[in-house]
Amino acid sequence: KSVFSDGITFNGTATYKAEFGGLPGYFSANMIYSTKGSTDYSSLQITDENALFLERTDGVYFGAFKFQQYLSHDLANPDNGWGVFGQLGFGSNGNRLSTQAMLGLAGSSPIEGRENDRWGVAWSRFFWADELSDASLINSGVNIKDEWVVEAFYEAEINEFFRAGANVFYVQPTLGNFDDLIQVGVRIRATFD
Repeated sequence: KSVFSDGITFNGTATYKAEFGGLPGYFSANMIYSTKGSTDYSSLQITDENALFLERTDGVYFGAFKFQQYLSHDLANPDNGWGVFGQLGFGSNGNRLSTQAMLGLAGSSPIEGRENDRWGVAWSRFFWADELSDASLINSGVNIKDEWVVEAFYEAEINEFFRAGANVFYVQPTLGNFDDLIQVGVRIRATFD
């Protein structure tokens, strides 16, 4: 058995730095390809016509477009600013997810005197592969829904060594028989030089 017999994964990213209204940002494209075999999800459907149960597919890919753009930026202190970010990704058969999307706002606090605080809010959605959803419904009667999450956080600088923050998650889970989840958390971070 050779070191590459289970497959090889290639991962490439191209990034373009850009300015919009004089504010910095970037755009990037990412492509991942693996020669490793994966389950052909269309073969999971147990039907009289489907004699290829648990077939494999070779060559799985996932591609994503990502961006980040400042909407407010302090030229005197390049670490301070806030902006929008996002990602849109697509996968081939053999990926559990066919599409993944994310959009958010984050950065340093725009509140005067609290420039070293950090905050953010983001939404993401995970679209299950149609073949996987169909197989789940046909085989077990379970309808798996696309899952989405909203997260918000604020982290305040106490002093140069300590930060404290809080965050909240809201999750709509994949399985309809589970209730939506709300989770609240707090965190303290210490940095020692």
